[in-house]
Amino acid sequence: MALNKFACLTPTEYRSLLGYRPSKKLQSPKYTSKPKSTYLDWRLKGVVNPIKDQGQCGSCWAFSAIQTVESIDCIATGTLLSLSEQSLVDCTFDCFGCSGGNSYVAISYIVRTQGGKFNLGSDYQYTAVDGKCLFDDYPKYGSVSGYIPIAEGDEDDLAAKVEKYGPTSVSIDANNWSFQIYDSGIYEESHCYITAINHSVGC
Repeated sequence: MALNKFACLTPTEYRSLLGYRPSKKLQSPKYTSKPKSTYLDWRLKGVVNPIKDQGQCGSCWAFSAIQTVESIDCIATGTLLSLSEQSLVDCTFDCFGCSGGNSYVAISYIVRTQGGKFNLGSDYQYTAVDGKCLFDDYPKYGSVSGYIPIAEGDEDDLAAKVEKYGPTSVSIDANNWSFQIYDSGIYEESHCYITAINHSVGC
């Protein structure tokens, strides 16, 4: 842990950035799997972009979804794109922009309404505020046709699917002060609760 830009935020200010909203539509798979290897870091394989900053906007769900799509697309094509989180914030009408959303809902929306395509972040730039949807104003890149669910709370199933398919979107309990001033290393908090999930990240 270390002092960072979140250390001076009040609990209310900090929690305004935690924009995950649960969805009852996503079903856990009936069959789960176990990983074959004991260590894998997709960052070392060049398929993960550097960490991006969501600013003062509860858009973690959009960043988590975009990171997943960027990495999976790179594994398939060999080209690592930097896609637009702002397009999800503005255009995913099933979510609530800076007031929160759900990565699964966002990816489902993109598949259903935008043909699985995305804008580049350099074209549709991030503003950290809700705006008018400009998806059709920019060229389209990448492709996503669906998602593979992970069994809720099953770390083996998560590890196995990350190993097989690539980085994914997960949601966590980020309420604790230990996460607010997290700096590096493997994060483990004994006071995390599955009923308090409120933040989406890339895994």
